[in-house]
Amino acid sequence: CKLTETLIGEYLITPLTSARMLKSEGYWMNNCSRDYTRQCEEFEYCIFSIRRRTGERLATLGLANDPGYWIFDQCYGPSNSEVLEETYEYIDEDEVLQFDCNPTELYYVAHEVVRLMNSKDNSKDQSS
Repeated sequence: CKLTETLIGEYLITPLTSARMLKSEGYWMNNCSRDYTRQCEEFEYCIFSIRRRTGERLATLGLANDPGYWIFDQCYGPSNSEVLEETYEYIDEDEVLQFDCNPTELYYVAHEVVRLMNSKDNSKDQSS
């Protein structure tokens, strides 16, 4: 992975660079990250664990390689729970139930990882 373990704000971003790490993430987060071993080995996909500084796992982020450019694919919490947006319910002035969705901090963290993966400072020759 082009991005080493790094801090973004209060979040520790850990690239999952081995089958063992992918299996562990899949176990602890109850997700299918272990199924991406081949794609990660072939540099078609990159998976990160987003954690608190204490090590508590919050989300698993997946990026797909679109020849030479990393794109956001998915980011979910434990058991594939939603972590990128919060939904608020409220009653408007006409007493109608309304919903608002707002991005969470993890939304911005996940997109910062994408930006870092695509930055020139982190670019690697992918022709090999």
